Amino acid sequence: MARTIHKAKDNSLKLIFDEPGEAIEKVTKHLYDRRIQEMFTHIDNYSVQETRREARAEGRTEGRAEGIVEVAKKLMARNRPMDEIVEVTGLSRKEIEKLRVIV
Repeated sequence: MARTIHKAKDNSLKLIFDEPGEAIEKVTKHLYDRRIQEMFTHIDNYSVQETRREARAEGRTEGRAEGIVEVAKKLMARNRPMDEIVEVTGLSRKEIEKLRVIV
């Protein structure tokens, strides 16, 4: 794998390969390395996007749960019957009883 550095007319340095196959091997390796790097970048970007999606979904779920709890608290404050609170909120009697202690 002999190589020679050649100074061109424009004073740039060029690497000259003595064997034609060497240049192809070098270019192929460079392209392969670049492709691997692009794949990892794509995987990283996908991971970030997936994490954001999961965080948003989790936030929406928590927000809905907090909203349901607020509705239950308001119904309790208005002295609505337990059966009505269960029906409107979808919470169990036990969950509502726990809220009653907090309120």
